[in-house]
Amino acid sequence: MADKNYIFFNPREWTLIQGGHGNARYERFFADNPVRGGMTEMVEMSNFGNCYTRIGRRFHLQKHTTYHFVFWLNGGENDARTEVCNLLVLNLDNMDAEVSQFEWDHRSIYKLNRSYINPLKHCRGWELYDICFQTGEQENVLLCFEMDKAPTAVIQAEAVESYDDLEDELDKLAAYRPQRHNIVFTDGWPINSWYSTEALRLKKSDADLWSAGYHGPLTSLADKVVEQLSEECLDELCDSIVEDIRGDLVEEIRGTFRQEIKI
Repeated sequence: MADKNYIFFNPREWTLIQGGHGNARYERFFADNPVRGGMTEMVEMSNFGNCYTRIGRRFHLQKHTTYHFVFWLNGGENDARTEVCNLLVLNLDNMDAEVSQFEWDHRSIYKLNRSYINPLKHCRGWELYDICFQTGEQENVLLCFEMDKAPTAVIQAEAVESYDDLEDELDKLAAYRPQRHNIVFTDGWPINSWYSTEALRLKKSDADLWSAGYHGPLTSLADKVVEQLSEECLDELCDSIVEDIRGDLVEEIRGTFRQEIKI
C-alpha cells in the first residue's frame, strides 16, 4: 500500500464545473453504504434525460509521478446506449486560472461504461475502479466526472488492498442486459422491463430450452408448465403408438391364421 500514491474521492471537495452546459443534475447526500455497511456520503449526477453534468476538483501533485484515483461507481448506462460516463484528467498550467481551450482539447478521457475499463470488484451493483495516470511536467491536475443521459452515483473507496477479501459479486445476467445496475431502481433495473431480473430468468430458461442439446433442470413456473404439458403429450403419443402396434399385430396374426387355414 505504501508504494502507491492514492487519490480518494471526497464528495464535499468536488463542485460543478459545467463549462457553459445547462440543465445539470447534481445531488450530494447520505445513503446506505453498499460495501462496508452503515451510511456513506455520495454524489449522484445526471438522469435518463438530457442533464449533462460535470463535477471536478483540482489537485496539486508531484511531477512525473504515478497516481491511483480509486472510487466506487454505480449506474452510468441506459438501455439505448446513448449515455456519457467519463472520467477526465486535465493538466493545468495555472492552478487558479480558467481551463484553457488547449488544456481542454488535450484532456485524457477514461470511459467508465460498457466495459471499456474493467472494474476491480463488483459489490451489490457497485463497481470499484482504480484509474492510474501519470503526471508530466505539470504539477496541477483537474479531475472531472462527466455524465449524461444516465443517473450515476459515486462514493469514496479505500485503498484497493483493503478489498482483497471482498467477494466479487458479478451480475450473472449481465450479458443479456442493455444497461448495468442502477440504484434508482429497487431491483437495480426497471421491474416492468424485459431485462429485469425476473423477466430475464424466464427468457434465459426459454433460450436454454431452444438451444441445441440442452437437457438441464427446469426451474421457473413457465418451464414447469411446459414440462407437464410435454409429459402429457408424450403419454398420449405413447398410447397412440401402442394402439397402432396392437392393431397392426392383430391384423398380422389374422392374416397368418387365414393363410394357414387355406393350406
